[in-house]
Amino acid sequence: MTEPWRVIDYDPDRWPFAELVADSLVSDEERAAFAGTRGRVTVTLDCLRAELEPRTWQTDQTSPWHPRFYAGFDTWRETFEAFVRAVVAPTMTEPFAYQAVPTFRVQLPGNTAVGEWHTDATYGHPDGELSHWLPLTAAAGSSSVWVTDDDGRRRAPDTGPGQVVVFDAVNRIHGNLVNETGRTRVSFDFRTLPVRLLPEHPKRTEHTKLPFALGGYYASEPIQAPPLCGKPTGHGDCTFPTGHDSGCAVGP
Repeated sequence: MTEPWRVIDYDPDRWPFAELVADSLVSDEERAAFAGTRGRVTVTLDCLRAELEPRTWQTDQTSPWHPRFYAGFDTWRETFEAFVRAVVAPTMTEPFAYQAVPTFRVQLPGNTAVGEWHTDATYGHPDGELSHWLPLTAAAGSSSVWVTDDDGRRRAPDTGPGQVVVFDAVNRIHGNLVNETGRTRVSFDFRTLPVRLLPEHPKRTEHTKLPFALGGYYASEPIQAPPLCGKPTGHGDCTFPTGHDSGCAVGP
């Protein structure tokens, strides 16, 4: 049975997104409270807790941690962009745009991360876009993302840090079950779109009202081409076709 997704493996030690995000979720008050102590002030992602109403599409981007994630993204933006070039680009076959700021998700025990079963087309995303879902904690069963396969059955990957789950969120219905694992699932996701499919008259995103265009929802500069060397992803020693805007030997 063909799964309705593919998985990209990466080295979480080289690309420590769980640690970077955990650092960004520490509040100024928490940092001040621990000022002068030895060691790093951080949070344990799968232990995040809050009393929140069941998520809806209007509220699934609201939590105590969402503003901290987006406010802290600039501290690791370069790492994210390097990751897209080094790990995602070699899996692509043509120039592509990518989401400038990834979308943050928190699925607390007894709750969901997204408010409804949906396709991204419902919210104006252009056809041809792929969703790259990157869990920062263990994600399995009721704490994973569920994607409808070709036979209309909902299926979920068992995954965690070190993997990116790629699927067609524009056309496949996807969503969450209520998390019954007793642990919080934290993740972020971002989208890619071939440059040739950028809409001439783009719609705007539901929450941030950004146009699905370069310099809006997508980063200003697309990635022109994947590496041609055929070596393992992210090894840092590639040759690129003429006109490629950057190498892939960039990372933390």
